[in-house]
Amino acid sequence: MAEIKDKKLFVDGYAYVRSRSAKGRIYWDCRLVRLKECTARAITNEPRAGEDVVVFKGPETSEHQHPPNRKEVQAIQLAATLKRKVAEHPGQPPTQIMRDKLACVSTAVLSQLPEREALSKTMRRERRTSP
Repeated sequence: MAEIKDKKLFVDGYAYVRSRSAKGRIYWDCRLVRLKECTARAITNEPRAGEDVVVFKGPETSEHQHPPNRKEVQAIQLAATLKRKVAEHPGQPPTQIMRDKLACVSTAVLSQLPEREALSKTMRRERRTSP
């Protein structure tokens, strides 16, 4: 199942970042393309509100130079959730938001997250830049 969140595409344990869009399609690069560790790309439709994401080209048609990592994808999604929560609740300290959200997360996902201090710093930065 494909899912788009915060300019990122998640499909079958792979994470992609938005590259460009044209003619109703969005072109995605594997998140490791910029590190020159993978050359895989994906193409999806540009879904409207309530519409499903249709993957025209994805993991099954493009070769990744690494195996899928579902725990890493969950960690990326969790970090995005933490950033969104800190923007929605500016009065709540980042450490309290992390404590609440990370309490029920598996150790496999926790091991894929950045260090707590780096995550907290990212959350504070998000709070400063959000309106």
